[in-house]
Amino acid sequence: MPVLDREPALWPLDLFARSLESASAHEWRAYHVRPRTEKAVARHLRSQNIAYYLPQMERKRRYQRRLVRSQLVLFPGYVFILLNDQEAARRIEYKAIIRSLTITDQEEIDRELRDIHRLIQSDQPLTREERLQTGSLARIIRGPLAGLCGQVVRNKRGQKFVLQVQFLQQGVSVAIDVASIEAL
Repeated sequence: MPVLDREPALWPLDLFARSLESASAHEWRAYHVRPRTEKAVARHLRSQNIAYYLPQMERKRRYQRRLVRSQLVLFPGYVFILLNDQEAARRIEYKAIIRSLTITDQEEIDRELRDIHRLIQSDQPLTREERLQTGSLARIIRGPLAGLCGQVVRNKRGQKFVLQVQFLQQGVSVAIDVASIEAL
């Protein structure tokens, strides 16, 4: 079986480099897709030149003497698409798309997706979090992630900083030093 090139997590590559003002004419939508087809949907969207975000994290596994790297989708079953007015009028169709989910709070989803993208870019080891419980709110004050706001969750191994997408009730976490956060 041939190995495909790594699918970009976002298209266009400067999607989050754009200012919020220019994104005001755009609308985020979550597309629920068939299991294990997220990257195929992203490939189709890229071929149609439609802006999308598919958050992924790298997983490294050792098989005998070989180190294998793969990209895991952070939110299985979902692809986020940024539609402009013309694209909202035409329906995006692809065999793997089950349905389109309208997101009511556009500012919140834009902020959450930007924060998750920034967390992924930091190259910290990430953990996928599902069905989140509420924890104490905090802000990172030091390091490459300074300014991010999220929740602090305690577990057996220590404390984790969790960024979540409220719409999906899922998120991503990173191990955090207590000295680099402040309570909100």
